[in-house]
Amino acid sequence: MASAVALVITAMVGLAPALADTAPASANDPQTVSADSLPTAQINGVVWDQEIVGNTVYVGGNFSKARPAGSAPGTNEVPRTDLMAYNLQTGVMTSFAPVLNGEVRALDSSPDGTRLYAVGTFTTVNGVAKNRIVAFDMATGAIVTSFAAAANASLYAVTANAATVFFAGNLTSANGVARPGHAAAALATTGGTTGWAPNLQGGRAYGMEVSPDGSKVVFGGSFTTFNGSGNPGFGLGAVNTTTGASLPWATNSVVRNAGTKAAIYGLSSDADSVYASAYNFGGTGNTEGTARSSWDGTLIWLADCRGDNYSASSSGGVVYITGHSHQCQWVGGALALVLGHGVVSVYAAFVSVADTMVSYASGLMLPIAECRRRVL
Repeated sequence: MASAVALVITAMVGLAPALADTAPASANDPQTVSADSLPTAQINGVVWDQEIVGNTVYVGGNFSKARPAGSAPGTNEVPRTDLMAYNLQTGVMTSFAPVLNGEVRALDSSPDGTRLYAVGTFTTVNGVAKNRIVAFDMATGAIVTSFAAAANASLYAVTANAATVFFAGNLTSANGVARPGHAAAALATTGGTTGWAPNLQGGRAYGMEVSPDGSKVVFGGSFTTFNGSGNPGFGLGAVNTTTGASLPWATNSVVRNAGTKAAIYGLSSDADSVYASAYNFGGTGNTEGTARSSWDGTLIWLADCRGDNYSASSSGGVVYITGHSHQCQWVGGALALVLGHGVVSVYAAFVSVADTMVSYASGLMLPIAECRRRVL
């Protein structure tokens, strides 16, 4: 908290650059979005995930009411039960208002942008039985009735390629087919269960990302083994989308967060990278920060800024991180990362790089002692 206060104060009195810089003075600093707040619909609960498709933001979580930006709680509210949408530019809510009887934990869209997949704890949608997974037609907002996938327990992650929808959580069966490894896949056409069945044990998946070519699914979570392996498989792993067989993921030799008090809590991706957000609450994890890996699992950089990280998003050559990072001298700055080399831009709190910095794996920046602890 002290670091956050320092950031605000120094920005206010002009002793350091602002928290976000749309026109940085130095060519070494990234151009970021502004720190201006924008009108956004508000809810009376919690949001677990958002999915942007075109100019629409789909929101899933645990809430029952929504209201326009600027409205006080209890005023101008409309019913929105755990799933809603708003306009990206204006923040105005759309008419998309399905009624679910349980929370939404994760969202994903089909590669062609025509479908929205939602998973969570719900068992009905608009009064129709939909056990923890549902597909919507984005053009109409209607349920895709031909997609009839189902799971017997809560789901926490979902991702899709053109042919298949992959999901994971606490399930032990999908459409009545045993899935003791807590992950399954369904045909995008019918929702029928496929033979794909990775085996996650010792915890659950919190995030899944499918590669741009549709051939690989990366998992992040609290699981301690993955297809019988602990490396890769301790909080991170990747599998073939057809066979479910494990694929190399060298980042897991460095970033090892799993168990009851540590995990890879968030995964995100772009065309060439996967971003894993790690937390450790006195558990068996060794990282509090965000790791960038190539799609073959090679570690590109690790922003180990001390303080749990929960999610990351890349845009315009910058990675934006949510969490409570507070000790970023290991990587040379504060919170915004340059995609190419993992350098953290200095905004207010940390203005110098220690002499003990070393470079590893094209941008992993750690003090020598820390590097030894993690790598050797």
